[in-house]
Amino acid sequence: MFAYACRKERVTLVDAKAVTGLMGVQATAILEALHVQRVFLD
Repeated sequence: MFAYACRKERVTLVDAKAVTGLMGVQATAILEALHVQRVFLD
């Protein structure tokens, strides 16, 4: 998911579910973690 997010400007929940094969709650948790990483890296 991280590599996919690096290539895209915006990643949606649908993207996260498709890339990871996870359900909504789990995919949302991954997106939240990526958001936190981006905030700290910027």
